[in-house]
Amino acid sequence: LVELVDLYPTVLGILKLETPHAMEGLSLLPLLKDPERPWKTAAFCQYPRSVGEDELERKAWDLMGYTIRTERYRLTRWDSVYVDGQVEGLELYDHSVDPEENFNVARESRYAHIVKELSHRLDQGWKAALPSN
Repeated sequence: LVELVDLYPTVLGILKLETPHAMEGLSLLPLLKDPERPWKTAAFCQYPRSVGEDELERKAWDLMGYTIRTERYRLTRWDSVYVDGQVEGLELYDHSVDPEENFNVARESRYAHIVKELSHRLDQGWKAALPSN
């Protein structure tokens, strides 16, 4: 799994320039040299959403979506921007059976353990998904 945040440190590495320490991305150069090496176990993103109104017109959002994408799953948790800790919705897609993400399986009991595990990993953040080496 690679992310857009990995492109900048990769370009810096190609140019043999130093990467700032505050960056979230990883240079892809080691992965390009050895595609079999251990790499990130998840990718993350965050994006806002409004409910029932055009957020561009309002210039405000009701929800913040936090997503973790693994090789098999994508979980998005929609948190209220008004009530701290209030989850307004969950989306879980199993790419092994639904690569186009047509069926949200977050409420299916057989996926409850996956929702719990991915929610925990989402809370741990991107650093916990980095390769150990």
